[in-house]
Amino acid sequence: MAQDESTSTSISELIKQIAGNSVSTSDVYEGKVTGVSPLKITLVNDEKIVLSSVNLVVPEHLRKKSSPVTFDGVTKYVTIFEDLKVGDKVYLLTYNSGKKYFVLDRI
Repeated sequence: MAQDESTSTSISELIKQIAGNSVSTSDVYEGKVTGVSPLKITLVNDEKIVLSSVNLVVPEHLRKKSSPVTFDGVTKYVTIFEDLKVGDKVYLLTYNSGKKYFVLDRI
């Protein structure tokens, strides 16, 4: 079902609704994955800022995870979640006075 502009909500607005005044909409950024080993994310609006794994917290659903599945006595591993890839765009939430960024999700 398509949403019109009056009912659509940005990720910033959703976070603001959930967190109240403790999070500013200016704390949410867009980033682009520019490296994966090691992970590097460049801010879309400021390409001079390149975040590394030291600055990033990546939730489990954005990291590769496999699980064994047995069918007819044969066990195989299936991938449940995929790692971030170069070119992926993500939402980032900054905290700790801008020193750390939590990767919210892919865009």
